[in-house]
Amino acid sequence: MKRYTKFAFAFLLVFALLLTACSAPEAAPAEEVAAPADETAAEEPVAEPTGKICIGLDSGGVDDKGYNQSAWDGGQQAAADLGWDAVYLVANQQTDWEKNINEFLDSDCSLIVAVGFVGGDALKVAAESNPDQYFQLIDSVVDPLPENVWAQLYKMEEGSFLAGYLAAGMTKTGIVGGFGGMNIPPVADFFVGFLEGVDYFNAQKGTDVKMLGWSNETLDGNFVGSFIDTEGARRFTESMMDEGADIILPQSGVEALAAAAAMKQRGGVMAIGADADQFLADEASGEVYLTTIMKNLGLAIIDAANSVANGTFKSGIYVADLASGGLGLAPFHDYDGAVPADLKAELAEVQRMIVDGEIVVNNWFALSSQ
Repeated sequence: MKRYTKFAFAFLLVFALLLTACSAPEAAPAEEVAAPADETAAEEPVAEPTGKICIGLDSGGVDDKGYNQSAWDGGQQAAADLGWDAVYLVANQQTDWEKNINEFLDSDCSLIVAVGFVGGDALKVAAESNPDQYFQLIDSVVDPLPENVWAQLYKMEEGSFLAGYLAAGMTKTGIVGGFGGMNIPPVADFFVGFLEGVDYFNAQKGTDVKMLGWSNETLDGNFVGSFIDTEGARRFTESMMDEGADIILPQSGVEALAAAAAMKQRGGVMAIGADADQFLADEASGEVYLTTIMKNLGLAIIDAANSVANGTFKSGIYVADLASGGLGLAPFHDYDGAVPADLKAELAEVQRMIVDGEIVVNNWFALSSQ
């Protein structure tokens, strides 16, 4: 019998309902208003913000070049669009979530966002105690879902399926790999879909590409144990390269940056990024990224903030997928010329088949229920 953490049980329960129904806190730096070039000119009054978006980030911090940073970018964009203020706090450990959310509750926030699966319990308690406060939970749901919570989920297995198919079509050694920070459903879904994409390519092409670091039978694989252990990430990467992997998916914030640096140093190995377009975000090692499995966190945060501002906020479980554009593959950038035209065409067709339901991609929940 598989053994799960309490977080996994919560995720499993609420997804079942969905299917039956249809570390000390780190404060964001305040932006300074530049003085007019002509100091003798009359100064225009600076308008006071009309609201505030408060973003609770997961461990790894705002500069992780991926998951947290993309959420903060979305919060800043929402604030700019609405004339709001934007602040963030980082939960470097589990106990920080309650502390950070309580600080937000004392800060006159228009919308409080918890970014990360492990923030769900603290947000649920706060939401139930503060029914007039709007909340958004990213990458998780809670049961029962309070009437003031927007729960945002992502079918990352769909984008990862495309990435797995691409990797199987691009590998020269016939070996690809992947590892994550912690084995929780939003992370595991990347590898479930990635391996199914590899297997689909093998079935279509009669090949035998293998994946290191994850098994869809055991729903387990290589995990560093946190989201900030860059040395552990480097060791996993070097071990996979030693075993012949020439394409690796490191799904883990700052750990992914360490993995990409190791790939760049070794040479001849490509990375598949996660969350934000890593070719653009990771300037030090951008050249190694074949593509990125995009998780457009910022779009959901912008949508929720706008709904608060215009009075249309509605509690519920919102799901981003390939069809909605809430996720997908980033451009191939430097590798665009290396990806064969027929493989690009196949990827487009596979995406169409997923959107149309001709290919059904499993996720952690589906496999764990079998």
